[in-house]
Amino acid sequence: MMVQPIENRAGLECRPIGPPAPGPAPDWSTQTVRVERVTELSGWANLLAEAVGREYTAIVPPHLAPALAAESVWHVEAELVGPHRIAITGLASDLEDGPADEE
Repeated sequence: MMVQPIENRAGLECRPIGPPAPGPAPDWSTQTVRVERVTELSGWANLLAEAVGREYTAIVPPHLAPALAAESVWHVEAELVGPHRIAITGLASDLEDGPADEE
């Protein structure tokens, strides 16, 4: 039986816990994070709506690792890719103000 993955994405505010570890490919890393806030992104399914207060393993691509390494709180876009596993897809430093389409 094949399972079709759901394309999903959400804005997350999360705190890294402990040091980064090697990732699934050269120059990639993983980082345990605790999710503190989830923001829906227009046009995407939000599979992380219940993630607040939970810990996830974040997969971090090489081009984002330097920017995130210096941050104590991450504001990122991420997708759920497995049980308690998210992939960071981009930076979203404007999450403090809430979704752009909020009025």
